[in-house]
Amino acid sequence: MQIIFNVLIILATIDLALFAYEQIRKIYGRYQDQKSTEAFFNWAKKNSDHEKEEPHE
Repeated sequence: MQIIFNVLIILATIDLALFAYEQIRKIYGRYQDQKSTEAFFNWAKKNSDHEKEEPHE
C-alpha cells in the first residue's frame, strides 16, 4: 500500500511540474510577444519621425 501511495505522489509531482512548465512557457511567450510588439512600435515611430523630418522633393 505504501508503494502505491509513493508512486501516486511521484506521478502527482511530475504532473504538477509539467503544468508549471506549460504555464511558464505561456507567460514567457506573452512576454516575448510584448517585447516584439514594443520593438516594432518603437521602430515604426522612429521611421515615421524620420520621414516627417525629411520632406520628399
